[in-house]
Amino acid sequence: MVPAPAYVVAGHVSKDLLSPGASIPGGTALYASLTAQALGVPAGLVTALAPADADLLAPARAAGVLCQVRPSPATTTFTPVYDGEARRLRITAQAAALHPRDFPPAWAGARILHLGPVAAEIAAAPTWADRSRAALVGVTPQGWLRSWDATGWIVPSPWAAAGPLLARADVLVLSLEDVGYDQEALMGYVGQ
Repeated sequence: MVPAPAYVVAGHVSKDLLSPGASIPGGTALYASLTAQALGVPAGLVTALAPADADLLAPARAAGVLCQVRPSPATTTFTPVYDGEARRLRITAQAAALHPRDFPPAWAGARILHLGPVAAEIAAAPTWADRSRAALVGVTPQGWLRSWDATGWIVPSPWAAAGPLLARADVLVLSLEDVGYDQEALMGYVGQ
């Protein structure tokens, strides 16, 4: 029997298109789980992606990260477009939403729960935190601070439902870029 991870992160592992035919895995959930595992903290990852894109999890699995995958018709896919140092993102596909029921019951004892959406795939509600008995709840709200137009171009957006989850969170990780370089908005989230 595999022991439950001490650190669990939920969020989409994304497919980031670099050029036609070339992509790399991305997303907070992937990189946070790899970091925890590298630091010696057994990690688990809850995500959704298309079965055809299962190879995006290869780095996590090779590092020993436990992966709980909700099958989805699509994988969250981003195309970055650079203009000098400036980067714009376009979302071209989105995997299925994640729900607290996707969290394996055996993982409820994880010491750390980290919610890291990239495309609003997690309902911003404290139910996720309630699903776990984690001593520490971390939130990287990047995916709740984004919206996109009909063609997929991503723009910063306010996180309307922040209050209840932030009241339960112990750690908040975000950047000025996540809030469209709005210092007042950033401080508003930090102050909750």
